[in-house]
Amino acid sequence: MENNRLFLKKIATKKFILIIGIILWLIYPPKVGFTLHLSLGCIRFFIVISFVLITLDVIFFFIERSSIYLYDILKVLILLTVSTAGNFYLKSLDNQAVGFLRNSAENIRSQCIKLKKCPVCLDGWKKIDDNDYCQYKYIGSGGTVFYIYYYPDNDHFNMYIHYGPDSEFHLYGSIKTPVSEDRYDDL
Repeated sequence: MENNRLFLKKIATKKFILIIGIILWLIYPPKVGFTLHLSLGCIRFFIVISFVLITLDVIFFFIERSSIYLYDILKVLILLTVSTAGNFYLKSLDNQAVGFLRNSAENIRSQCIKLKKCPVCLDGWKKIDDNDYCQYKYIGSGGTVFYIYYYPDNDHFNMYIHYGPDSEFHLYGSIKTPVSEDRYDDL
């Protein structure tokens, strides 16, 4: 029985470390879109781990009828609550940037229709070298930086937020077609 208590104490310590880890992870907001998606992946990992730990604690509680498992369930519920709140917070940062991109795309489309040609670059946007695209540095409310790109081509355009490898939010439109969107990512 003493050996079993030592095992439970080790598990309780690991749960406490998980709780501290997720709180520390959320204290520092992501700096760019890529780290935002990395943070979302880690937080979703914590959420899955929380459900597994709660299930194990409930099973052990019914087997041993020990109140120590109720305390462990409380710790895991704290982990689950913090992880879920963090997930919503990070998604809200992403939604701010996506909302800005959608508004910009609608404004660009109206300029394309008015001028009968899409503008080469927009006011406040930076032309990248001699390439055919412009870049805008959008800073979200949490200080997270999203780089937004705009590619014009006569009567149509493409815009996107590039998060990292195989991960972007893409908008496109033209004089004749409304703005449409695609999201390419695994999160």
